[in-house]
Amino acid sequence: MEVHPTDAAGLLNLVRWSGPPPWGQVAVEIAVLCLLAAGLYYGWRQRRMVRLGHRLTASRCMGILIGLLPLDWAETLLIAPVPFAKFPAAAADAIVILGRGGRLCRSRAKVAAAALANQQAGRIFVSGRHDAPKILAILQRQGVSPAAATSENCSRTTEENARYTARILQPQGIRSIVLVSDPPHLLRSYLVFRSLGFTVYPLASPLPAGLPECKQRMLVVHEWIALVAYGLLGRYWPRQVP
Repeated sequence: MEVHPTDAAGLLNLVRWSGPPPWGQVAVEIAVLCLLAAGLYYGWRQRRMVRLGHRLTASRCMGILIGLLPLDWAETLLIAPVPFAKFPAAAADAIVILGRGGRLCRSRAKVAAAALANQQAGRIFVSGRHDAPKILAILQRQGVSPAAATSENCSRTTEENARYTARILQPQGIRSIVLVSDPPHLLRSYLVFRSLGFTVYPLASPLPAGLPECKQRMLVVHEWIALVAYGLLGRYWPRQVP
């Protein structure tokens, strides 16, 4: 199915969450920024003195605490700081889709194809060891030209997504990207890609309709653990592409 520009605008702000809890958006952002600041400061001070195992233990403790919160609160804390759909006046250099598992491929391809049709960028790049070939095939079925979509199928983690994407795209002069992933994953991926020199414009693809609440909670808790662990490992600070 071809995606036309007239259909694209409604797909550019798809975010699967129910809004901030009753105590308000400002309180949400302050809370999550305080948590991140504490984790990043601890990681900066201790990065040469604390063993990796201790860092990961700290991140697991954070995940357990987050898991005790109501799902809407935990998800909102994870999503609130992401600057969704704040696109530049000019098009970005590329749209980057992150692989995240088979059930999420279709929504990612649909959102990215809509952004391409809406001229948010002139090409698509897909990153993910198992998902890249599937997403490319879906993009072609949606009318995206094979010349407009390329990929790498080696990365297995968000860190590798960012490293391999930077190693391939930055030598081609690509510095600004529209980054497509699910809402819980976007904060961590946004910070990692930005640390490697990209200007990042996050774009959410929705989670599958009817996803059981237990799986949603597992996804959110996993993201909190990974978010804190990446911070303690120093993956949000500006750095050179390895």
